[in-house]
Amino acid sequence: MEFKDLPVPFQEMASNVVRYQLATLDLSTVEKETIDTISGNVRRAFIGLYEEKRLFGGQNSP
Repeated sequence: MEFKDLPVPFQEMASNVVRYQLATLDLSTVEKETIDTISGNVRRAFIGLYEEKRLFGGQNSP
């Protein structure tokens, strides 16, 4: 599954998490690698949570 395959509300929640995490950093000095790591970690976490929800959430899961 890719991030784009998540329902829009999940994508929005994930983007808010990244936004809040980036707000704690001094973006003028942070390396791109750090930003990529943060966004990658959030992306993988949301995909994993959604897949787990679908697997264990029953038939009503989208």
